[in-house]
Amino acid sequence: MIEYTKEDMQKLAEMSNQTSPPAVFLPNMNYDPKKFLNLLNEYHLSKDVHYLFELPLEDVPLLINKGEVSGYLQFRLSVAK
Repeated sequence: MIEYTKEDMQKLAEMSNQTSPPAVFLPNMNYDPKKFLNLLNEYHLSKDVHYLFELPLEDVPLLINKGEVSGYLQFRLSVAK
């Protein structure tokens, strides 16, 4: 499981669309990565959990090159985690 800091989560919220889960929920969670992971699991957003917390960093560029463009993948590359 990938460990993020509060600063990482702030960056994710800033990079995200205003109506996306990170932008909507992270500020109210004080940018706590564990609370955000719990929220994603609670709403059964397994793809989000996988892209953000489980996918090895070395696989991220491969998915982007295949056309699976995701804000989570862009975020992962920007924080190198």
